Amino acid sequence: VTVMFCDMEGFTPLVEGLGPEEAYSIMDQVYEILIHKVHDYEGTVNEMTGDGIMALFGAPIALEDAPQRAIRSAYAIHREMARFSDKLNQEREGIPPLKMRVGIHTGPVVVGTLGNDLRVEFKAVGDTVNLASRVEGLAKSGTTYVTGETFKLTEGLFRFEALGEQKIKGKEVLINVYRVIAPSTRRTRFDVSAERGLAPFVGRDRELELLLDGFERVKEGRGQAFSIMAEAGIGKSRLLYEFRKAIANEDVTFLEGKCLSYSKSVAYHPVIDVLKSNFDVREEDSDSEIREKVQRGLKILGADEASKLPYLLELFSVKDSGMDKIPMSPEEKKARITEVVKGITVGGSEIRPLIMAIEDLHWVDKSSEEYLKSLLDGISGARIFLIFTYRPEFVHTWGGRSFHSQLTLNRLSNRESLTMMANLLDTEDINRDLETLILEKTEGVPFFIEEFVKSLKDLQVIEKKGNTCGIAKDIDTVIIPSTIQDVIMARVDILPEETKGVLQAGSVVGREFSHELIQIITGLQEQELLTHLSVLKDSELVYERGIYPQSTYIFKHAFTQAVAYETLLLKRRKVLHGLVGKAIEELYQERIEEHVDLLYHHFYFAENWPKAVVYGRQAANRAYRLSQFHQAVTLLEQAQTCLLRLPEDRPRQETLIALRLEMSFPLQTLGALDRALQNCQEAESIARGLGSPVTLGKIFHQYGLTHFFMNQHQQSEKYYLQALEQFEGASEDALTLMVKFPLAVTYFSLAHWKKAAALYSEIISTQEADNSQAKYWGNQYLPYTHSCTHLGYIRALQGRIEEAKELVQKGNALALEQVVNLQSRIWCALWHSTFSALVGEDFGALARAEGVLKTLDKTPSPILSFLGFAAKGNALMAAEQFEAARVVYEKALQAIEGTTHRRFLETVYYNLVQVSLALGDWAAAERYYQAGLPLAQLNPEKDSPRFDFLKGRLLASSSPPNFGQAQVYFEQSIKADETSGAVVPAAQTRFYLAQMLAQKKKTDRSRSLLNELRSQFQNWRIPFWQQKCEQALGALNSLK
Repeated sequence: VTVMFCDMEGFTPLVEGLGPEEAYSIMDQVYEILIHKVHDYEGTVNEMTGDGIMALFGAPIALEDAPQRAIRSAYAIHREMARFSDKLNQEREGIPPLKMRVGIHTGPVVVGTLGNDLRVEFKAVGDTVNLASRVEGLAKSGTTYVTGETFKLTEGLFRFEALGEQKIKGKEVLINVYRVIAPSTRRTRFDVSAERGLAPFVGRDRELELLLDGFERVKEGRGQAFSIMAEAGIGKSRLLYEFRKAIANEDVTFLEGKCLSYSKSVAYHPVIDVLKSNFDVREEDSDSEIREKVQRGLKILGADEASKLPYLLELFSVKDSGMDKIPMSPEEKKARITEVVKGITVGGSEIRPLIMAIEDLHWVDKSSEEYLKSLLDGISGARIFLIFTYRPEFVHTWGGRSFHSQLTLNRLSNRESLTMMANLLDTEDINRDLETLILEKTEGVPFFIEEFVKSLKDLQVIEKKGNTCGIAKDIDTVIIPSTIQDVIMARVDILPEETKGVLQAGSVVGREFSHELIQIITGLQEQELLTHLSVLKDSELVYERGIYPQSTYIFKHAFTQAVAYETLLLKRRKVLHGLVGKAIEELYQERIEEHVDLLYHHFYFAENWPKAVVYGRQAANRAYRLSQFHQAVTLLEQAQTCLLRLPEDRPRQETLIALRLEMSFPLQTLGALDRALQNCQEAESIARGLGSPVTLGKIFHQYGLTHFFMNQHQQSEKYYLQALEQFEGASEDALTLMVKFPLAVTYFSLAHWKKAAALYSEIISTQEADNSQAKYWGNQYLPYTHSCTHLGYIRALQGRIEEAKELVQKGNALALEQVVNLQSRIWCALWHSTFSALVGEDFGALARAEGVLKTLDKTPSPILSFLGFAAKGNALMAAEQFEAARVVYEKALQAIEGTTHRRFLETVYYNLVQVSLALGDWAAAERYYQAGLPLAQLNPEKDSPRFDFLKGRLLASSSPPNFGQAQVYFEQSIKADETSGAVVPAAQTRFYLAQMLAQKKKTDRSRSLLNELRSQFQNWRIPFWQQKCEQALGALNSLK
């Protein structure tokens, strides 16, 4: 609301000088002035002080332009008080001039009735009221002071003097204060915007063409009337402005009248506007100047002055208009005014085509509406073009005429909105998040776009870096500029109180609400509810989708929902959120999983902490399964906040541990490993006090997973074994199975192939036996698919290729694709492609890698992006597309920049060395080798043989080559691989040893080794490497 305080300067000396009785009489007249001038602008006098008033504009009923109305009311008070003071001085000498001080501030208040059975008052309470009172105390006699908030909302409509920052009693920060000087010539927001510069004219070309076509018909003597209808802010005034620009060079008379929100009670207001425009009458003109201008205008028109002048002067409120000398009834007077004004209009059109535009007919007074209807009936054969603009709530009575057309303006498309947005932000390079925010909240309403962008700029939510605009900080709630709020609240507040309650209840549910749900929340009888919903539909605040009783109601605009929600007091909101939560539980108990996010939201704002914790955890779990990892972490943090509001007891501590452990999964996937480790430490600290071995075992399990991602596999193994110890004697087999899977992965990562194979075989057979292949067993990956893929890779290392293929296919079964989460899908694609790279055949690895990469566009996880690119790089390397593989591997490295993730990173560097050597780029190969070596040293059992092999290749291909050292490294690698059972990599290393022997001219030994390898690869059914051996033998034989 806008609050106005107004009091009289020098009231106490006045009482002392005149005595109480006479002072009372004067103050009675002063109050009459104050109350009338407030009511003229639809304000409410909320309080009468000893020598002044407190008035509200925008409460109890919201008003558009409330700050503007308050200032115009203050201006009218000063003007009327000056007249009253002059009159008093004429009647009695010695009375000092009576002057008022006015202070105005705009802001939020709580309004309602306060009191008890003895006395009840309607009151506005809040800091806004206090600040308005303090500003009035600063004001000088005969002036109006406003705060910065009111100034921002009325800038351009009035002339102000900036008084700078002022110290206000009771406020820590200084407040900007302005003195109102006078109204400006601009009367609407659009007038102000047009003077400052408008955004590009978009989305209205067709409508402008229709107006121009209508004008062409008018020039031919066929009168036209156009109605431009649209909701607030869609662009009615802008279309009219562009039309006026388009005909600027035409020889026409363009007359314009505006129906203002605060002038509905002023008879003929827009008609007087038009007449002022026609006779060039200005606000500052004296009565004599007005009379002269009207007489001159009538002479140009050739009109009879005697029969028309009194009526026109009466409309202009000129004293001694002559109307008092013409005896007639009010009805006759009204008919004669209509006849006179109509005659002037038609007469003017005979000189040149006349365009009369009347804006905002939804605020028109009754007399003007009747005149316009009468005028429209007589234009068909005249060169008159009538243009009306109004909102949908205005219902005209002149339809059905062939010369009348209606234009309905629709909202802008996203493309058109973006064009407007780019102009307001002075760049076309707008971050997608900012684009989405503005498009979703403003929904193609130009006024909303302009005001919302301005608000975001003022709040420094938008930042510009170079030529790019983005969001500088998180927005917790929708920011509703007060200009937008006023427009919406003016429509909401005129609703019946019960209907408004239904709208507010719906706003708590969300942007849309079902008939069934709103009935449970409101508790209304069916017929009564339907009546209220019908009113809401008719007022176009909501629209209905579906067929009753399965109807859904949707707020027409996102801001409408937000404004309706903001009008609810916190206590009432809390109750409604609780009712919504219980209603959703009742209605959807069979499909509760689909609604956990909503349930968490409602119980959180209902402050039902136990239920908020339950549904917050479920919502986080759902977000994690949908790969919304940041959202999962946020929900679990919020659930933890709710939990800490409950009494500290054992169940709370157990739940707190569970929350910390659940949070570790998304943190690991996001690469926030230090934070995941901290979670485990905090959970362990709490668990030690509870004395629960099972709980400790679960914490050790999470420790193991976190260290696994840090590539610290010995640490992982230690924690998994400790977890198994804690689970000894536990009745649940699932607990040990939960740990056995990651323990198998750890052995796999340590190159303990036999231990890993034994555990994987056990997991596969156990799950197949009890048909539990789709169960996760408390892990973030699906154990069955991983076990099949990993065991397949181990079998490939051991030369059991056919068995390996079968296992990889089994882990990639279509049935499992329905339950496998994104993380599992990516890891399995990675090891599928690693198997492919090992044997040099695709086996569908490239298509699978590209498939998971497509899904990664929607995930924020750098880890999963890294793994997806690594999988594709492996598949491309298997296909010998080395340059493409290098590009993709580089993308993998970029994805995890700035994270502590290390898992599989050494393998990417290993493959980059191989790719670079294949491309003949020895320097790059050496660089990648040096980058990967420290990582390989963290896990020597698995990675040392691989990096020894690379070192051998680098030495053998260096300039000059160092064959002796290369052979040492090759042989070290072969020995380690054979010891672990990885016979295929050992054979591949022998192949490069054979090539090096050929370089050293030891052809016989090289040939012998190649023949032996060819047979091995043939037996293992690895044709790619068999062919490589045959090609190398062919090259040796050609040397003979």
